[in-house]
Amino acid sequence: QISLRGAGYIRLRVESVVQTREPDTASTVGGKDAYMGYFRVALHLDGLQCDIFIFGGISMEKKVSFHHRVRALTEGAIFVALAFVLSFVKLYELPNGGSLTPAMFPILLFALRFGLGRGLLAGFVFGLLQMIFDGAYAWGWQSMILDYLLAFTPLGLAGLFKGKAWGIFPGTVIGCLGRFIVHHISGVTIYRIIEPTAVPGFGTFDNAHLYSLVYNGSYMLGNAAIAAVILFLLCAAVDPKTLRPMGRK
Repeated sequence: QISLRGAGYIRLRVESVVQTREPDTASTVGGKDAYMGYFRVALHLDGLQCDIFIFGGISMEKKVSFHHRVRALTEGAIFVALAFVLSFVKLYELPNGGSLTPAMFPILLFALRFGLGRGLLAGFVFGLLQMIFDGAYAWGWQSMILDYLLAFTPLGLAGLFKGKAWGIFPGTVIGCLGRFIVHHISGVTIYRIIEPTAVPGFGTFDNAHLYSLVYNGSYMLGNAAIAAVILFLLCAAVDPKTLRPMGRK
């Protein structure tokens, strides 16, 4: 269990739970006892409570390490919580959504450690939290799906480079590029400009594709750079292939 408290107005608690069940027809896999695991994200914001449960079956099959499954579940909860808290550290924020924060690196790191599937799930959960607490920038349900649920999920694409030496760099690029593409699609469809529109610091644009490219690229390039720098610094203390502390398997 991990508890984090913000600046007087937000409290976040993440719990990772693994429960055993008695062997029976429904809960036995390959003759082994089956376990049910989940993590619970409890958010309290100005009296509003939001509870999110992520469930996942955990078996004792020989092919899959039980310890690894539990560790993935626990670290997933911690990394999602860390990303959510870091999302409030905004170095720069654009008027129509999008900001420069260090929030992406925990999701990228988790995906690099545990692979594509779990990475995509962590990105989806993070996007869900962003939609709930930062959805003021959404223009309808289409924007909620594209700019939150689908946009943050591709960060898990970094998991394609799990176990590869120095995979943090291509993993960061692919994950951030995936998020940028979704935001760009949203920019040329939902947020499509119909008259010349200014992007702070970059001038005025009358082409929807170019506007979306510059607007979303202006913060995504910075976010990708921040994530890459943090992950690079972490490599000084971890094995660049396994992303575990030096000397540990």
